[in-house]
Amino acid sequence: VLAASEAIGNAIEHGSIGDDRVSVTIHLSDDVLDLRVADTGRRGRATPPRLDTAPPPDGADRGRGLMIMRSLAAELELSRSELGGTEARMVFPTDRAPDEETP
Repeated sequence: VLAASEAIGNAIEHGSIGDDRVSVTIHLSDDVLDLRVADTGRRGRATPPRLDTAPPPDGADRGRGLMIMRSLAAELELSRSELGGTEARMVFPTDRAPDEETP
């Protein structure tokens, strides 16, 4: 939930303007939860943000969203979204047994 909140917050703040859409897609299989958050992009941003950016300085109030997502997800990928902006894809292993039903 925390990683999803960070990705959605980033999409709203950095990747969309006004009434633009933010898309959230979740796919749950027997062994993983695949979460994708996509935005429409901002004019002038040609490429998605990079995962290897430096952490914020000590005492900074912001700038830890990607670090949080990277530390919580088994996989984190940033790519160009079908909406024209950035898509953050996170994969989380589940503890569900294959015979459990999804609520």
